[in-house]
Amino acid sequence: MVKKNYLTWLKKIENLIGPSAAIDEIREKIQSLPETAKKEEYQDLPPPLELADFSQGVLVVTDGACRGNPGPGAWAIVAQNKAGEILYQDSGFEKQTTNNRMELRAAIKGFNFFSKCPQNHKLIFMSDSKYVVEGISQWMQNWKQRGWKKADGKTPENVDLWQEMDEVLNNVPPHEIRWVKGHSGHPQNEFCDQLCNKTLDDENNF
Repeated sequence: MVKKNYLTWLKKIENLIGPSAAIDEIREKIQSLPETAKKEEYQDLPPPLELADFSQGVLVVTDGACRGNPGPGAWAIVAQNKAGEILYQDSGFEKQTTNNRMELRAAIKGFNFFSKCPQNHKLIFMSDSKYVVEGISQWMQNWKQRGWKKADGKTPENVDLWQEMDEVLNNVPPHEIRWVKGHSGHPQNEFCDQLCNKTLDDENNF
């Protein structure tokens, strides 16, 4: 809960500098906040460790989820700079979709954000979907060279989204793509996973 986190931080400050009227006033304002966090405040995030060795950079992490496959699904994205500031956060819902489509939709949103970033920044994209990571780095160019066909002559699944991804990547500055293991405690990945589930819960359409 965001409210609980604020009170915890305030207590730490009070322990460092001692009680004061200003801290009491801030505490009173925090306690008046609603218990339920808004979506954009759903979870606090530390600065990305992936950017620690770079002077400037942006980390984009995406995720997709589906309850039933196919079934109702959601995607989520968060972008942070080196200092940990959230530059962009979003999520969306589709009533009937698949997990791979949600992973792809989230990734497209992520690379769309990269297209607006300065070229001199270190840009790192992360996903826990090997379908997305391997599709971008290994499969997509081969499909494109064959006229969007696989080696067996069949059309790739979700070809509409892969073609959209291809168009978006044409406008993205140099970047690095990394896979992260899902549910392994990576803060930004866990954030996106929770945001997907919160979006699904909020819809109440399943």
